Amino acid sequence: MRIAHLTDYYLPRLGGVEMHVHDLATRQQEAGHDVTVITSSARPAGLRRRDGAVQEDGNGLRVLRPTERMAFPTTLNPGGIVAGRRLARYGKYDVVHVHAGPFTPLAVAGATLASRIPTVVTVHSLISYMEPAFRVLDAATGWSALPAVWTAVSDTAA
Repeated sequence: MRIAHLTDYYLPRLGGVEMHVHDLATRQQEAGHDVTVITSSARPAGLRRRDGAVQEDGNGLRVLRPTERMAFPTTLNPGGIVAGRRLARYGKYDVVHVHAGPFTPLAVAGATLASRIPTVVTVHSLISYMEPAFRVLDAATGWSALPAVWTAVSDTAA
């Protein structure tokens, strides 16, 4: 199965989301799946780029970093959000696993792929305090009506 993990945050940045995505993708790869991580996080210093924006991390995972060549290479770069979503949409993946939190614009944009590609959205944070903002976002995008499967990393987050 071809799996894309779409995440705003990934290694070398270190935190719960980054480790969760890395460990899950590594286990899926070990199980024989073709796994790609698409992220707007910067490339680790010293890690060489292969095939344009394609690189591998230390475990051989394919990592695409669409903001890498942009003048504003951060998770909030609108060009990176569009490019990351495009990579997931046209990458011929069987499933897209989106990793969302309170400030994850790439993930929110990626969730809209659910109408075209089977999509799982995992919420990694406590975001109930942001409900008014999500209601506005939903009114603008209609993403809550998309056929995505929603999960959370804990009962509390759910």
